[in-house]
Amino acid sequence: MWQRPTALALLLAIGVTGCGSSRAPRPPAAVRLTDQVALTAPCAPQNRLARAPLPGESGVYAAGPIYLSVGEDLGQLPPRRRPRGSEAIATVLGGRAATLRVLPSPGVRMTLVFAPQGGPGHPSPVLADGRATVRFSLCGTGTERFYGGVLFAGQGCARLAAEAGTTAQTMVIPIAGSLRGCAHGRAPAPLGPSWTPFLGVACGTPNRMTCDRIGIGVWAGGPAAAVIVRIAGRLVTLSPPAPGDRGRLWQGYLLGQGPAHGALRVRTDRRRRWFGSPELHPRVQVTAILPNGQRATGSPMRVLLHPGFG
Repeated sequence: MWQRPTALALLLAIGVTGCGSSRAPRPPAAVRLTDQVALTAPCAPQNRLARAPLPGESGVYAAGPIYLSVGEDLGQLPPRRRPRGSEAIATVLGGRAATLRVLPSPGVRMTLVFAPQGGPGHPSPVLADGRATVRFSLCGTGTERFYGGVLFAGQGCARLAAEAGTTAQTMVIPIAGSLRGCAHGRAPAPLGPSWTPFLGVACGTPNRMTCDRIGIGVWAGGPAAAVIVRIAGRLVTLSPPAPGDRGRLWQGYLLGQGPAHGALRVRTDRRRRWFGSPELHPRVQVTAILPNGQRATGSPMRVLLHPGFG
């Protein structure tokens, strides 16, 4: 499982030299959101970049053949006026060239940084209104991976178009605890009971309550562009099933709200262990953004918190 510190250290340590190139990487050019020309991202050497995405990661967003992994749930970040950046890995499936394009989104600005020179895609310090487009070319066969970053500001949902051939799908990325702009075009719909949530303490060792990390899983009752859970006054954006996974399990993590501290704190013994008693039933509400852009929301429900996750 890819944990955030390892992922960021890996991204900072790898020098991407492009498709088969042996020359040293050059610093990336500054990229503004107003740039209309599509950048062509260099492929990452397969033997030097760990598989991504992996099951159980946080901050994975998918649309069509493209998975964008940023290593953290952008929806749990506090709102900020100044732009914030994060490293990213784009994984393109299906052995076809693809394009990722930022769409106009109310209240949110975002740009993609995948350096055309072959250097690491550190986010540019400049953020302006407009669009950004990155073209992911073919460097081999099968799955391709690209190394770069994202830069964003505001509060709401960033929406990106993932295009391959004649097909296009929308990637939805909630930012700073708001679902504004996530859905469009249709009135909200009810979410059926087949969308079942699961909660468990995710401290790495069963029954040990020494972290503030609650694992959240939802068995999806159908296809979705995004699945978001409201719990303990926070929004948690779940990562989609891994490529090739026939299941429909979306997963994510609530940070800073339990079990050691916060709204979901549990009562432990002297060894800071908890075996599920006394029981805790947090209030959970599941929202799905459907592939057609419609928003579907389930009724709030009480869900049992388990002493382990995964």
